[in-house]
Amino acid sequence: MDYIHNLYHKLENYNSVIVFGVGAIGKLIGTEIKVYCEETGKSLVFADNSREKWNKENNVMPPVEAISKFPNALWIVGSDIHSQSMLGDLRKLNVEDKNIIKKPPAEILFKWQMIVNAKREIKKNESKTHIKKLLSGNKNIMLEVGAGEKKGNNGWTTLDLNNKCDIYWDLRDGIPFPKDSVSKIYSSHFLEHLTFKEGQLFLQECLRVLVPNGIFSICVPNACIYIEAYIKNEKKPDASKLYLPGYNNTTKIDHVNYIAYMDEHHKYMFDEENILYILTKAGFRDVKLRCFDNLLDLKERDFESIYAEAIK
Repeated sequence: MDYIHNLYHKLENYNSVIVFGVGAIGKLIGTEIKVYCEETGKSLVFADNSREKWNKENNVMPPVEAISKFPNALWIVGSDIHSQSMLGDLRKLNVEDKNIIKKPPAEILFKWQMIVNAKREIKKNESKTHIKKLLSGNKNIMLEVGAGEKKGNNGWTTLDLNNKCDIYWDLRDGIPFPKDSVSKIYSSHFLEHLTFKEGQLFLQECLRVLVPNGIFSICVPNACIYIEAYIKNEKKPDASKLYLPGYNNTTKIDHVNYIAYMDEHHKYMFDEENILYILTKAGFRDVKLRCFDNLLDLKERDFESIYAEAIK
C-alpha cells in the first residue's frame, strides 16, 4: 500500500505514532503499522476521548496523557466521519498540523468499508431472526430504541445501529416491527439527535408499532438548565459530567452551544413544555411528566434530564 510506505517514510522523523480514535478504522490502522513499529523500536499507542475506552494494557489513553508521554509523536486521526472534530480537539491541545495525518487514506477506508459491510449483513440477518423469535413468543415486547451499546435486560430488547445491542437496525428506516406488536417503547437521550421533522417521523413509527394502550416512555436533556446558566451568568457545568468534545469552554455562551449542538450531535432542544407538546401533537394521549425510574433511566444523566410518558 502506497499510503503505508509513505507513512513509514514520514515516521522516520518521529519516535512514536499515536492513533487518535480506537474505533474500527483506528484499530485497522494500528494493525497495518504494528509490525513496522515493533521492528524499528517506535512506540505505537492509541488515544481516545471516551473514558470507557481508556485501557493501560492496550495502550489506550486520554489525548492529554498521550501528549505528555510521547511529545515527539506523529498523530493519525483514526476516524472518517468525525475527522474534523477530532482534528479540532488536537489543535486545542496545541498539536501542530505538521504532526498530524488528518484523515485516513482511501486504501484504509476501502478495506474498512468492506469489513464493515460484511459485518453489517451478518448482524442484520441475526437481528431479523431475533425479531421473528420475539414476534412468535407469547411475551410482551418491550423495546429500548436508540440504545447505543446497551444490551437488553429485565425483559427489554435494545435496538440501534450498533453491533453490541440486541437488534442492529438503522432507525431512519423505521422500526422493524409490524403494526400493533410492541407493548412498551423507551427512549433515552435519543430524540435530541434528530431534527424536528425526523423526530416526528420517529414518533409516528412508535405509534404504529405500539399496541392500543401501549406505553411510550422518554427521557431528553433539559436545555433550560444551560440556557438559565447563561442568562444568570452562573459558573460553567461540572466538566466531569459533560461530553468534553462538545464543550468549547470559551465564554458563557458555550453553556448554550453545548446543549444546542454538542459537537454536531444535537439537532433539537427541549424543555418540559416542549416535550409534552410534541408528544401530544404526534398523537399520543395522557401525556405527562414522570419521575426518574431507576430501572430504566441513567443516574449519571439525571441532573440534566426531563422524563415523560404517554399512551397510544
